[in-house]
Amino acid sequence: MTKLLVLLSGLAYLNCMGADTPKGTNSPAAKPTVRVRLLNKDGRPDLVVGQFGYLEGEIRWMENLGNWQFKSHQLLDLPGTIHAPVADLTGSGNLDVVALVSQDAEEVHAFAGDGAGHFRDRVLYGSTNKDFGSSGLSIADVNRDGRPDIVYTNGDGFDYATPGAVALNGSADFAGTYTSSAGQVVADSQALQHSNPQFTKVNAPAGAIGVTVGEVMNPKPTTVPATISLQQLVDAYFLPGGLRYALVMQADHLVGLMTLSDIRHTPREQWRQTPVGHAMTPLERLHVVSPQQNIKEVVPLMVAQDVNQLAVVQEGRLVGVLSREDIMRSLQIRQDLGLDKGGK
Repeated sequence: MTKLLVLLSGLAYLNCMGADTPKGTNSPAAKPTVRVRLLNKDGRPDLVVGQFGYLEGEIRWMENLGNWQFKSHQLLDLPGTIHAPVADLTGSGNLDVVALVSQDAEEVHAFAGDGAGHFRDRVLYGSTNKDFGSSGLSIADVNRDGRPDIVYTNGDGFDYATPGAVALNGSADFAGTYTSSAGQVVADSQALQHSNPQFTKVNAPAGAIGVTVGEVMNPKPTTVPATISLQQLVDAYFLPGGLRYALVMQADHLVGLMTLSDIRHTPREQWRQTPVGHAMTPLERLHVVSPQQNIKEVVPLMVAQDVNQLAVVQEGRLVGVLSREDIMRSLQIRQDLGLDKGGK
């Protein structure tokens, strides 16, 4: 019966048995992930469905009403869900849903269930690097303490998003730390119950020793005026250049940073009326570095602050931008040339 339900769940989800049409189901990139579990303890197996979508997607649980009738309940309105396993994470006797959401989100969500069909969403882990390349998530007892842990991998992205793994230690408050052999960020998360995730210190690669920001940075970053509209930014800069970010200038002064995520926070119908300066991340919230700083000092900063790029400023003047892509490309070239073994 369960196998048959899984087989037919795609049709049940798309048709929703009279419910509204889920987002992302008509997208050419739509790839639903489905789990079957008893979520509300009524004895009937329910469905957890993650709709990858493209610009639109979502996570829902489908309440089994009997006789192949399902009621749809939305858990999250975001595209990019890859996996959505179900487990009792806190030992409460109630099932919870864990979801890996890729695309621009790059987050691990936990939906804590109360056993009656109600769920509370918390973000256990997230990266602001939009090319982090989230690739998989599963439940396992990593440290054999009898509690389910969450294992999360990345690397399904560009070369500079180094493959790695994150382990979130399962307990009543998700406390615990693991160190990934691949050198990726590892979470010590208490997000289910009270506090926000914390991260272990990540050291710079050996090849970064002795390399300065000025040697690696892009000295001619894309800059845009703060006065143009978001629509002009998209049409004249982001789409033609395939950009994911641009530095924002007011006259000759750096005033902020504009990313794809910043654009998405503004409804599309407001793009023509919204100046870049109103939607950007302002300078006072940015982390800046100097060209003389060593890369080994900057890498931990980027990891700790979870940023993908840093403005490079010399005597108050913008002189470049440093991105994770720049660092990884430079280190790869140095490694190929044998310069990461003490050579200059």
